[in-house]
Amino acid sequence: MSLSIQEHVPLAPLTTFKIGGPARYFADVSSEEDIREAIQWAGEKGLPVIVLAGGSNVLVPDRGVDALVIRVLGDEHSFEEHTLSAHPGCNLFTLIKIAGERGSGGWEKYTKKEQLERGKELERLKKNFEGIRSMKRLPGVVFVVDINEDITAVREGRRKKIPVVALVDTNSDANKVDYPIPSNDDALPAVRYMMGRVADAIEDGQKQAKEKAALIAEKIEEKKEVGLSA
Repeated sequence: MSLSIQEHVPLAPLTTFKIGGPARYFADVSSEEDIREAIQWAGEKGLPVIVLAGGSNVLVPDRGVDALVIRVLGDEHSFEEHTLSAHPGCNLFTLIKIAGERGSGGWEKYTKKEQLERGKELERLKKNFEGIRSMKRLPGVVFVVDINEDITAVREGRRKKIPVVALVDTNSDANKVDYPIPSNDDALPAVRYMMGRVADAIEDGQKQAKEKAALIAEKIEEKKEVGLSA
């Protein structure tokens, strides 16, 4: 096997909030062949596969994940005439913006300094809005760390009738959210701790839902068998 599989790799350094436990197995991939090999390896061991990108939208439980986590490497891209080439791991949002700007003849009209500034603006947009852009449906819930700082997210959640869960400090109005969690929203250690607890709760909920679904499916099969035997 050419792919290097590591064990018990800490995931916290790879996430935005720097929280979470280790991955049972971890692999860096940089090609389609690597990805196929990783998925095949995980399938043989009966493990789920988690794809890790920038980490902005990732919450990892403190106890870690019992899965193979693969990180796609490579963010190189080149633009020659009307052809945009990108390596695996490139950010799709950034590529689309670059292709639109340069393909329409809008990029070269700026000075080098302006191009640099616009590049920084694209990165800011990517950081703040890429998660929303890639969503295929409305979220079931919105989680906010600081409702004063992220009031736009709170308003949008209420407007769309999406439940809002938030850390609420003493200087915040708990009535603005559906499910307030009393907590310090300024101190990073406190935020990391609460985010870790939320990640644990999400994983526990998903596990219970799967177990319940499996139990229901088992009961349905039992009823079918009883009906056939009768």
